[in-house]
Amino acid sequence: MDKFQAIRCALTIRKYGKISKAADVLFMAQPNLSRTLAALEEELGFALFSRSKKGLTITSQGERYLTQAEGLLEELANLEKACRCEQLSHVTIATIESSLYINHILDAMQQYPELPIEFTENDLDEVIELVESEKAEFGLIIIPYSQQKNYEKYFSGHGLAYFPICRTPYFLLTNRQNPYFREGEKPDLNKLKHCILSSTQHSMRLKDESLGTYLPKECRILERNVRSSNMDFLDTFPNGVMITFQTHQRVLRRNDLISIPLRQLPLSMEYAYVCKKRKKLEKPVKMILGVLCEEVKNELEGNFLE
Repeated sequence: MDKFQAIRCALTIRKYGKISKAADVLFMAQPNLSRTLAALEEELGFALFSRSKKGLTITSQGERYLTQAEGLLEELANLEKACRCEQLSHVTIATIESSLYINHILDAMQQYPELPIEFTENDLDEVIELVESEKAEFGLIIIPYSQQKNYEKYFSGHGLAYFPICRTPYFLLTNRQNPYFREGEKPDLNKLKHCILSSTQHSMRLKDESLGTYLPKECRILERNVRSSNMDFLDTFPNGVMITFQTHQRVLRRNDLISIPLRQLPLSMEYAYVCKKRKKLEKPVKMILGVLCEEVKNELEGNFLE
């Protein structure tokens, strides 16, 4: 019997109060869980639970033992995590210019201060070079969904594996006071007068999807790929609009902006990551990657495209 696993089973029984419920949560057959508990109690030399027709009731010895055992298991898990982190000199993440990715990387650095996380902000070619040369464990990217197959072939040629995170439409960003566009309403693009277009950066010689063809001819496109001045533009032109494939709730709240998905456009972007083919990622690296992917999905939840 794996004593640690048996203790975790007993903790689950204590949490739910019934062996049947605990068995469902643990994906175990109820008789097997009952035998595991009985074997643990026999080895300990005292009962963790008293049995009656009404069910299980934890004993005073069981409460004391399981409470302290739970704390020890948590300490052991933290110790294992710390030891794994010690063998890593650092975790390097390469990301394209994206406020969404960068903010979540910074959040992860605060959430896991024991992990030596570093990141570099690059264009797509630089991300590929860093991951290919193993100077970064993985790269966070955003690509036009219509060109996914071409990009995937391109990455493969550089020895990289491609993994999609989620697919989203483009977004219209504007000041909350803009009378022409309201949150929750389908935007009428014919009302656009001034606009920034935000597009991807790469040198693959693949043409980006042309957003301009879907905008009214009288719309004045003022800037392109000048992220640092985007917010200044929206401040200068109260009814100005930025059309982008990126949106981050924290940035929107800070600048009192709204984000409206442009589902009527036949264009979409795919958030994804690349890593070296056949390279096994260390457990802490996989953990950070999983956290970042989940946060991106949560941020864009409700805007996914099939």
